Amino acid sequence: MSRGRRAALRGPAWAAAIGLTLLASHPAGAPIEISESKYAAPSLFGVYERNTREGVPNYITEDLLLVSYGLIRVHVAKAIERERYLPWLERLVAGLGEALGKRAGKDAASRANRDYLAVLTALLVGEAKAIGAADAKRAQAELDRVLAAGEIAPSPLWGYRMDYGQFLPRGHYAGDAALTRYFRAVRYAGAALFAVKSSRATGVSRALAKRMARQAEQLARLIDADAELTAARQGLLANLAWRFGPAEDLTLAAVLAVPPQPARTHAARLFEHTKAQGMLPRILGGVVEKSRLRKNVSPLEALAGWRLLPQRRTVDYAAFQQLVFDGTGAFEGNADAEEKPFGLALIDGQAVKGFPLLAELMGLLGSGHSWEALRESGEVAFAGYQEATARAKQALAKATGLAALHQQLLQTGIAHAGERHFALRRNREAARHNALRAFWTWQRYASLVHAKQSYTPAGKGLPASRAHGAFIEPSLALYQSLARVVDGHRQHTPHPSWDAFAAALNEVIEVASRQVLLGHPTAEDERFLNGLDAELKRITGGGDWPIVVDVHVNPSSGQVVQEATGFAEVVKLLGGSPSARGARSLQYEFKRPLTDRLTDAKWREMLTAAAAELHGEREMLTHQALIVGSGTYMQTSLSGIPKIEHDVAAIRTAIEHLGFNPNNIRTLQGKN
Repeated sequence: MSRGRRAALRGPAWAAAIGLTLLASHPAGAPIEISESKYAAPSLFGVYERNTREGVPNYITEDLLLVSYGLIRVHVAKAIERERYLPWLERLVAGLGEALGKRAGKDAASRANRDYLAVLTALLVGEAKAIGAADAKRAQAELDRVLAAGEIAPSPLWGYRMDYGQFLPRGHYAGDAALTRYFRAVRYAGAALFAVKSSRATGVSRALAKRMARQAEQLARLIDADAELTAARQGLLANLAWRFGPAEDLTLAAVLAVPPQPARTHAARLFEHTKAQGMLPRILGGVVEKSRLRKNVSPLEALAGWRLLPQRRTVDYAAFQQLVFDGTGAFEGNADAEEKPFGLALIDGQAVKGFPLLAELMGLLGSGHSWEALRESGEVAFAGYQEATARAKQALAKATGLAALHQQLLQTGIAHAGERHFALRRNREAARHNALRAFWTWQRYASLVHAKQSYTPAGKGLPASRAHGAFIEPSLALYQSLARVVDGHRQHTPHPSWDAFAAALNEVIEVASRQVLLGHPTAEDERFLNGLDAELKRITGGGDWPIVVDVHVNPSSGQVVQEATGFAEVVKLLGGSPSARGARSLQYEFKRPLTDRLTDAKWREMLTAAAAELHGEREMLTHQALIVGSGTYMQTSLSGIPKIEHDVAAIRTAIEHLGFNPNNIRTLQGKN
């Protein structure tokens, strides 16, 4: 890529990196947004609380409302999981254990189910010892690996390789004893596959497939024969299809539909039924060594089976699955280039696409800006990539329920990213894409325990005492789309928080509409905007914080792609007296070793340490790979946290190029 072309591509990314977000005056006399500081505010809500303390008027950004939605999802989920789902799960596991104790024999399937339930029981009660197992040594070894949450390793109980790192409590599940127990148990019940297909690619022998088919049938019949067990399982699964997507794998009814057969044929009959009923998984939810697959057996067929609590198929991850190997082929780009594509990986000695990027999802949803960046960085230079994108679009088109509403919001945001209310189109796209990426990250965060990750083969608030000058980012189409998402929640997962947020959003839309019509908020609207952050904090149950979530695992490289949000960017809106102040999200994408996944706590420690190193004209970006709102990114070594030196002369040149007087713009250090 030429230096000029690279500079043009970097446009908004470069502006973000040097701490300047310059928004052009349009129409004439409209405010100009600039970056006041980066990495100095641990949260968006913290910026608005500072406004209250200092009497600074609020600049309400779309980022604040999008993050508030994510916070409410987490807040409501915590309440529902603690009050409803945890008791149902305890009832289901205890009831199965009791029923199995009365009827089970000493055959391999019954003994394995006793071990399975002993592990689940220990996870649910928070014990480090498996009680009531048939094979105490085997069950204890399995429990130890789950609690250690280490690397991918063969399961002592199941025989196949399992990603034990996924059982590390993260998000709102960490730090809460009850929810930690719930997370581990639900995640394990969803990860443990009763495989019905033997394959050297998974490590499941014919004997293991026969045993697991019998296990699935035994548990399914115990549940079906007991009204309380049926009610407990149905209670756990209620509304999950709308919230997280359809279930993968065999259903309970499908297992029961295949009559008991001699051990030699029962697993085979279940597999045939899985294929005939279209119940093969769409997302590779486990470890498959493609080179060891039999001819005419796909990786997804090798993972056919049943789970006590089926994981959920999200269309985003289904799309990602199409883009990575072996949905795409060999790398066709410049192998000698200094900067290698983020998605590049070595599998079975071949350079292929091992990791998806969030920018690809944005491109699939209509962002030409993202495709431009992906092409320039070599991310599309893989055999069959064009055909893979067509399949990925087909996967996205199957979105239903909440996923469809989220997709519509993202598409609306992308389609209106170039609105020129008061912004340069290019910079507007960068700010909007970053907000949407943060929104997507929060949705994955809220789906930690149920969504199946992919693998490679309100009122107006209390008036505040503020000066004149409050403003709201006039993103009407985006706010209206968000209101439709919230209406879906009110219908399918009713909760007072959704009612309050819907009321706040309706008022936001009215205020933004008047502001667009008049060119400025009314005095009453300013009072609403100055109190909106406090009202949103009340509805969400607290402020925001930096988060990190797993997206895709590549067992071959021993790495996981993680998406994260960081500290807030503080922005000022020049044009009022005094200037309104607001906050924007910063979103990140990077690869980490499977044995060193980041948690929220560890990620915050890294951000805090990096922010503390800020001095002079140096500014921290991120670790490993930073995805900026434009869809471009930087790669660094695994060990380093890169720094960018601010070139004051270059900054002044860029400001002049954008049509601004550099003497009227200050750097983070207050220098002209």
